[in-house]
Amino acid sequence: MIETREKVQKIFRVFRILTKLGMIMTFVWAGITLLGLLFFLVWCAGGRVMGLNGETLMTFMKTGAVNEVIGTLLADLFWALSDGFLLTMACRYFALEEAEGTPFTAGGARRLRNLGIYAIVLPLAAVIIGAVIMAIAAPGKDLPGDGNLPGLITGILLITASVIFRYGAELEAKTAACAASVSTAPTGEEPVSAAPVNTVSDNSTE
Repeated sequence: MIETREKVQKIFRVFRILTKLGMIMTFVWAGITLLGLLFFLVWCAGGRVMGLNGETLMTFMKTGAVNEVIGTLLADLFWALSDGFLLTMACRYFALEEAEGTPFTAGGARRLRNLGIYAIVLPLAAVIIGAVIMAIAAPGKDLPGDGNLPGLITGILLITASVIFRYGAELEAKTAACAASVSTAPTGEEPVSAAPVNTVSDNSTE
């Protein structure tokens, strides 16, 4: 039992490290996207970006549609921010799980369920915002990305896992209650004291 729990904790520790790396990369992606958007806006205002003039910059980007570039960068920024927030919540879940020592707790199951809900809602919100931006900036252009299908699948899996973990928490609570009741139960009845012996002789004279 203890060895199995230690293996589970090692697996969750690996997940926490991978999630933290993904969170860092996602926020780096958001920062690069934001920086590119600022540079592009500076160029649109008539400035120069890293020594590039307008013609060279547009050749580098392989597009002449300014609104399309701005819309794509904004959509990517919202995608990066939603993924970064989701991975931040996942890191927090793994940290609390490691502190508790087991995923089979009522609080852990509730946090995992909430994480599954956010995994569905946040990418959907990013898709909607990106679609609105692209519809305004570049009508007729498809939104970059794979849509909300990966987030939907991930959210369903997390919610299903939360149900399993909650059931495991209930089993652990019942096992602990049974163990406590057995340890506090009486081992047997107290021995009945023997009847007092009459030491007075029956042949005593009056």
